[in-house]
Amino acid sequence: MFKLVYVVVLFMVQMPTGAIRKSSADISNECLHCICMVESDCKDPKCVMDLGSLSCGPYQIKDPYWNDCGKPGSSWKECASNKTCAENCMRQYRIRYQNRIGSCSRYCEFQARLHNGGPNGCTTRKSSTDVYWAKVKKCLETGLPWR
Repeated sequence: MFKLVYVVVLFMVQMPTGAIRKSSADISNECLHCICMVESDCKDPKCVMDLGSLSCGPYQIKDPYWNDCGKPGSSWKECASNKTCAENCMRQYRIRYQNRIGSCSRYCEFQARLHNGGPNGCTTRKSSTDVYWAKVKKCLETGLPWR
């Protein structure tokens, strides 16, 4: 019995950090798709002015968001316009702020509110992300675009 516990503890200690963190970064394809649909109908629009700053790409990523996710790719606009790079940025952003899940009850709810409202999208700014989450939730429940 003690040997088994020791082996499990030893395995957990020796496990690479990335392996533990990966589950924190997992976002379902359905969740990503619905966020993409709400943001841009999953198109790659040119950068647009949104609340006083530019948002770019299918996920409408802003420069500060890209900075917080670790600046993947060669530039903010390039990454935001590349769906794979943008999704990786979203995963890293989620890892960075995973301790701010607040009162968000669903896994995708946290991602959607975090994406829309920033680090406090599930805590102090939760009410400001209600409409956004309702659109993502409708897409998730129906499998159809949020409109």
